[in-house]
Amino acid sequence: MNVHHTGHALPLPLRGHPSPLLNPRHVAVVGASNRPSNAGLSFVRALRAARFGGRISAVNRDGANVEGALGATSLGDLPNPPDLAILAVPAPLVTRAAKDAAASGVRALHVFTGGFTELSDAEAAAEQDRLVRTCDEAGIALIGPNCMGLYRPRAGLAFREDQPMLDGPVGLVSQSGGVVIAATHQLAARGLGVATAISFGNGAQLGAGSWSEFLAEAGEHSVLAVYVESANEPDLAERLERAARHRPVVVCVGPSGHAATAAARRHTGAPGGPVLPREWPDGVVAVSSIEQLITTTEWHARRPLPERPPRVAVVTISGGVGVLAASSLEAAGVRLSRFTDDTRQALLGHAGRALVSIENPVDLGARYLSRKLAAGVLTTLGADPGVDVTLFHLVWDHLVDVDRRNPGYAEGYLNLLLGHAENRDDFAVYFPPMVDDAQERSIRDRLHQAGIPVFETWDAAARTLSATRSPHRTN
Repeated sequence: MNVHHTGHALPLPLRGHPSPLLNPRHVAVVGASNRPSNAGLSFVRALRAARFGGRISAVNRDGANVEGALGATSLGDLPNPPDLAILAVPAPLVTRAAKDAAASGVRALHVFTGGFTELSDAEAAAEQDRLVRTCDEAGIALIGPNCMGLYRPRAGLAFREDQPMLDGPVGLVSQSGGVVIAATHQLAARGLGVATAISFGNGAQLGAGSWSEFLAEAGEHSVLAVYVESANEPDLAERLERAARHRPVVVCVGPSGHAATAAARRHTGAPGGPVLPREWPDGVVAVSSIEQLITTTEWHARRPLPERPPRVAVVTISGGVGVLAASSLEAAGVRLSRFTDDTRQALLGHAGRALVSIENPVDLGARYLSRKLAAGVLTTLGADPGVDVTLFHLVWDHLVDVDRRNPGYAEGYLNLLLGHAENRDDFAVYFPPMVDDAQERSIRDRLHQAGIPVFETWDAAARTLSATRSPHRTN
């Protein structure tokens, strides 16, 4: 089976600033028609909903206009070549449409259509190889096949009508379109927008490393979030390391077992096998879930990447929890702060001998529920010059118990945390899931909306905080 592997560089004409790939003036949807179930029609509608400011064309066998998009029977019949063509035609017609794009001067091609290497079929794989060679010979950048393509609010690019058009500092690269959809919505719920998202599917020409390096060089993204299912790029680690010289790179690894790897193979046809965290180079933060990808991306989008891991103060309700926190943080190379004598004396002044521990981690014990004590401890730690970040353990179920006897108490405690975090970037919350109910989800949403990072595990917090500016980073 002659499968064309990824690992290309983006054609130079598309790497300028602004790149015509990221800021197209003309988008053509090949295969768009007025049938309600037509996939191409969905792309036309998504571009309209995103308020794309350039020209939208529709190519179909009848040359019919589609919801205001100029119709033509081929790309060559359009008045001027599109910067980007979206192919939503059956798989047997894709390579022919790609050749039409090449002859018409199209510069970038997004192939939505599936039916290639993910089928584990020799002819389908050969057809994907022909598609890549067609694009290579014409200098066309290929997104896909088998993918949702580009999302870019500032350029009016979207692939669904219901996507949140919130611009921001995040660059998102994903083999899965579903991950892009979930991530853009979850980030938007936290008030954090995405500058560019690329769903690349099979990644036949350009994979996770290539797209990450491209977005890092574009200069518009303060952090890159990457979801990768398979190491089908021979130089994936090297490309991600080069990307990390410019921006923090957070990578979520998909499959981790035989069944998951097989599912990834059927999903995006990626032949490279599973990606293991030990393969990631310095400067790349590896996480293991979409939730961690979102939280870690949010942290680095809101804060400059430090030269060294921050010194952390931990506040908990339990000595055992503090031990687990210290273990995770130290294993990741994150240091626990050493408090000054003034800080220790201030902590004693807040709680006297009733405070279980005035060392780090700080164990509030039974006094945890005191709003006055919590406020005093947070203020004291925030003033310690040796504390870069305070991680506070939020035990919501205990506060709810108090609330039953003293209505409004839990809300007051939450407002205390929100008030402490206002106008500062050195505060985060450890909030492990206890019960999956609407109230707990609402509390998480409020913390997110206030810009407070929320970690569900100490390991997730440790991995996030351990990312530092690489010694060779250029900006």
